[in-house]
Amino acid sequence: MRDRLSELKKASGAGDKPPQIQSSANVDVEKGNPDAPPAAANPMKGFFDEVSNVRGAINTIKRLIQDVEEAHGKALTAVSEEQGAGHAQAIDALMDQINMQSGAIRKKLKDIEAGNKAFEKDHAGSSDSRIRMSQHAVLMKKFTDVMTEFSDMQTKYKGKYKQRLQKQFLIVKPDASPEEVEKVVSGEGGASIFAQQIMPGAQYMEARKALEDIQERHQDILKIEKSILELQQLFVDMSVLVAQQGELLNQIDSNVTKAVEYTEAGVEEMKEAVKIQKKSRKRMCILIACLVILAVCIGVGVGVARPFR
Repeated sequence: MRDRLSELKKASGAGDKPPQIQSSANVDVEKGNPDAPPAAANPMKGFFDEVSNVRGAINTIKRLIQDVEEAHGKALTAVSEEQGAGHAQAIDALMDQINMQSGAIRKKLKDIEAGNKAFEKDHAGSSDSRIRMSQHAVLMKKFTDVMTEFSDMQTKYKGKYKQRLQKQFLIVKPDASPEEVEKVVSGEGGASIFAQQIMPGAQYMEARKALEDIQERHQDILKIEKSILELQQLFVDMSVLVAQQGELLNQIDSNVTKAVEYTEAGVEEMKEAVKIQKKSRKRMCILIACLVILAVCIGVGVGVARPFR
């Protein structure tokens, strides 16, 4: 896994700065680009800058999700407590970045929607207004898809952590009942049940290590559950906007599909026209050749007939 922990700490300014969506040129979306012309002079230029910055932030979240998944995989296969703690810290830092970025994107999408409504009042039915609404709808869908991917990944690894926890408990107590296993997994008195199995003897250290690992995995599960709850709240907040944009997205998809169909039909018609043109040229050449041959034959015939006269 790339060492993003130090990069993320530098980027976050030790966690004391508010999240900012930035483009590839490090332009703060909340403050805008100081080199850009005033929005009143060129409103669409400023709008497209905002769209570009939000797209960049969404792509950043996608990369962070990949890093979180990689870190989860390494945490599950860690062979020492130090390795497990290191991966857990990396996951926490990445999760903080995802939460900050997603919160900033959500706020920016709401700001863009409010700006679009104000723009529509002054430019009702204009092409620029339709462009603004369609771009906002596309960003909404892109952001929702990315966060859904994140939620699915978290749910998947929650299940894997539970499986790891169950295996660790069954190593120490192979005859454990399903109820005992469930208590350990859910954290409802699981530690005390596990501790009862740790008796002085040759397997003491192994059992103690297994208990510590179970406690760490349970904390990981709690963190994932908290993240999933936060994502659910985000989806609730976004659901209204997504529902409002649903019909518009369907129209956009339909228009794109029709445009592709029209383009393909136009290409086929162009190919057919080229074929017809080639055939017409060929026929014209044959006709000209025939006329030339006919003219030569007539000329020769006339020339031969004159001496006999």
